[in-house]
Amino acid sequence: MGIFDFLKKKKDSSDALIKRSDVVPQFEKNLIERGLRPYFGNLTIPENIRDLLWFADGQYQNYNAEADKRVVENELFRIEYSFGTEPSLIYSNLPISRNDKKDPKEKIGYYPSYEKLSPEERRTYLEWLRDVTQPVDIGYVFIFYYGLERHLIFGKYREAVDMILLLREYHKNNSFYSYSSSALIMASILHRDKEMFEKVVKNLEKEQCDSILLIAKYLLKEDLSIDEIISLSSKAGFNNKRYINGYPDLFRQNVASLLETEFGKCSLPFYNLYTEFSLGKELVFANISFSEETRTQTLPSIISNAEFKSLIYNLLSSAHEAVKKNLEEQRKAGMKPEPATKSRSNAEESENQIQASCPHCETLLKDVPKKKKKCPACGNYIYVRTKQNLFPSTLLIEEDALAADEFEKLKAHGITKQDFMDRKSRLSRGKGTKVSSIDICLSLYDKLILQTADLNLLKFLYFEKSLFLYYTGGDFFKLLQTSAKMELMAYQNEGIKKVAIFTGGDSCPECRKLSGRVYTIDEALKEKPIPCEACSHQLHEGKAGWCRCHYMPQH
Repeated sequence: MGIFDFLKKKKDSSDALIKRSDVVPQFEKNLIERGLRPYFGNLTIPENIRDLLWFADGQYQNYNAEADKRVVENELFRIEYSFGTEPSLIYSNLPISRNDKKDPKEKIGYYPSYEKLSPEERRTYLEWLRDVTQPVDIGYVFIFYYGLERHLIFGKYREAVDMILLLREYHKNNSFYSYSSSALIMASILHRDKEMFEKVVKNLEKEQCDSILLIAKYLLKEDLSIDEIISLSSKAGFNNKRYINGYPDLFRQNVASLLETEFGKCSLPFYNLYTEFSLGKELVFANISFSEETRTQTLPSIISNAEFKSLIYNLLSSAHEAVKKNLEEQRKAGMKPEPATKSRSNAEESENQIQASCPHCETLLKDVPKKKKKCPACGNYIYVRTKQNLFPSTLLIEEDALAADEFEKLKAHGITKQDFMDRKSRLSRGKGTKVSSIDICLSLYDKLILQTADLNLLKFLYFEKSLFLYYTGGDFFKLLQTSAKMELMAYQNEGIKKVAIFTGGDSCPECRKLSGRVYTIDEALKEKPIPCEACSHQLHEGKAGWCRCHYMPQH
């Protein structure tokens, strides 16, 4: 959908079950007095929920596509937010239907939206909104959550934060946890709200100090706690975990003592470190109507900064030596301190040896790399992916690193590790030779494309596949054209006759020539004005141009 998509005008339907009047009946006034808001007949909803929904039309209309733009800039980064049509958007003339036999836990698929739900599913969703703590398929939770993410950026952000924390308490899902934790922390950054940030961090109870959390703490002048410092040990290159694991309380005591001596408090004011930070990509938002640049943002990578890593490493190293000295003194005094955990098993030692081998020449490495570096033996680059589980080692060749990154996107479409392995075996048998992990990912996209007739989902799949080809050096342009075609066909099915081309403020000269041009759907399908083949905007230095122009429906 277009970034600043306007509300779609729905056709009147005699089958529509929902009719609204501008006159508020007495029974509705009575409900309002009790803290409830009626909508769509006799359904009611608590006002705190209703106020966080997005309505396309009717008495509660609050959605304005033209307002869907915002630029955030601070001392670390600048982000231009842009959006398409909100997937949680509620249309009053879409039919709903009761089905008492329908299980609310029945799956509704990936990338759901209110508009795409069946009449029975819409009824299930609207009834669940009366009490969002009730168990329901996570797809319904995501529909509501999509709208809450929009509030985080430019709506009722404080109320949205509280609602997301409530949803996290009652709906246990790893994907939901991952997206919502990143989005909540990013919201506190965008609004420079230190009080809300502290509330979020306290509720999330994060075990690991990730990149977005570090950015938030840096901008909001929040110290790193002892546990957060220790959780950064591997990322800072401190790999000797003997005392961290064996004597955790003693280790923490020594970290606290060092901090107290140096800073007068048991926390680290790392935001006083004035330096330049390199940039990296971070997936922040789940809302599928957000542009790729909005969902996956280019942000400073504090943990990859040499000065910051040195600060953490030296602190942990000093604590390690202090613990070692404490234990020696205890032994001399006749005490026998026992470690909290036993040493690693032979299997773990063996796994570490595998991970310390060059993926190209299999030469054992003295130190396990923490980031991209050349193998001292063969000179080839080694890529590090510590969070992936697709390959047995965290040290990868470039194509496997790219495939591991893309597999995280494929997982969102229901692709599993077993699917990857099965596809690998199938392609290997067909070609009679080993296939690259990049080809496997591309083949899995083909599988997903063949499995769906949903034009909006097809647009998204073709876009993701073309973007993957862009970064891997493949022929991406025709797929990007196909993504635009799917968008036009989806508009056509919705009764839209014309579209205009929208270009961003930093578009290349060739794309700016197209800005504002209006086409009928048939003309656009025939002429294919976008993506612009002559676009010179680079997503990555040294690569071809990537056109970000998109269509906006004209009503």
